Amino acid sequence: MKSAKSFSRPTYWECKRILNRLADFKNLLLYYCPYAGYEKRASKPLSEYIDEKLPTYERYENIEEKISNLVEFVGRDLRRVGISTIIIQESSGEKENIDVFLNIFQYLRSDNRTARAFDMLLDLINRGIGVYEVGKNKEGWRLLNPLYWISYLLKVPVIIIKGADLVSDEEVKKTIFKIYAGVVKALMLIILYLFADKLGVRNLIASIIKLF
Repeated sequence: MKSAKSFSRPTYWECKRILNRLADFKNLLLYYCPYAGYEKRASKPLSEYIDEKLPTYERYENIEEKISNLVEFVGRDLRRVGISTIIIQESSGEKENIDVFLNIFQYLRSDNRTARAFDMLLDLINRGIGVYEVGKNKEGWRLLNPLYWISYLLKVPVIIIKGADLVSDEEVKKTIFKIYAGVVKALMLIILYLFADKLGVRNLIASIIKLF
């Protein structure tokens, strides 16, 4: 995936959750759009989000509220994978950079708003959906890899020590991690040796282990 300054690779489950959020945000924008035909591109009916029996102005108020609740999360989701939320907007003959997700209603209500400008906003969402779909597929394959789970389980004690702050002294932490790394290394070598014995190449592996 595309990297960003604060990039951290999202897990499979994070990708799924973010994809749902992006899809909901996109649908809300499509229903909020004043141009004819946009609502037909939504992947869920409006009733999934608000009461369709409400008067028109109340429907728009409800949609605005839901967009407001999601906009900060969506902006963060896009920036996380290196998609800039800054666009160039021209007003009174002057161009200015605007973070569309920090000023979304200013952008949507601007006097020079056009269907093209609205499409630019949707394009950012679609790009995000594409990136997270790729990430979900990659992470999905990783979940099927037994080496991934072995690696994860070996990291669990380190995650617990760091997360729970069980040891406050940094030097003691470093010593614990070094000992743990040594134990893991020894276990991996033992597993490798036993596996080699099954394959009948024990002597070769034994020679390799001596190098350690």
